[in-house]
Amino acid sequence: MSDIYTPIDKTSAIKYHVSKVDKALVGADSILADGSLINGTPTYAVALAAKDNQIPFYPLCEIAKFDVWSYLGQSTQLEEGFDRVPPHLITQIVTEEGVIKPSEVVDYIKEMGKYVQILF
Repeated sequence: MSDIYTPIDKTSAIKYHVSKVDKALVGADSILADGSLINGTPTYAVALAAKDNQIPFYPLCEIAKFDVWSYLGQSTQLEEGFDRVPPHLITQIVTEEGVIKPSEVVDYIKEMGKYVQILF
């Protein structure tokens, strides 16, 4: 099998490989206040494949990657090569504080936001 995939081949390959695991773990560039994940492509495809196969999908990151600016009303522009994974595709987020539901991210961000607002 070649290491060069067309976009359709990549999607098929992701679906195939994800169907063979019991959980999907990915990194995180950022976690937004609504619990969405920002990470490099093809993270969204992995999350969809996990959902299709009823496999839990977990981003792993430190709390410092929670985006306070998204809570404070700053819109997040997605750069080329990055995906946004909506919270309904995320089982839980694994952090140094423990495992957090996407709906709980805002509580952590509110606490962090207090300190950011003092600086600006």
